[in-house]
Amino acid sequence: MYPNLYFAFKDLLGTDWKGLRFINSFGFFVAIAFLISAYFLASELKRKERNGLLQSTEEKITVGQPASFGDILLNFFLGFY
Repeated sequence: MYPNLYFAFKDLLGTDWKGLRFINSFGFFVAIAFLISAYFLASELKRKERNGLLQSTEEKITVGQPASFGDILLNFFLGFY
């Protein structure tokens, strides 16, 4: 694997572009993969909602309420066992 795009373009195409030394290939392509997958996931979910395969539901959420004893007990068991 090439450390940055400069070496990849130099070996594959024989070009010597100094500006590509600053674009690290692994992080760059991981970021591009996340952006592309987010786009396709959103478009697929919209398509399924248009076709009637997914229905939206409304849910009421209370913000700022303290945790109940059951929530604390569940988190204790999940966190420490």
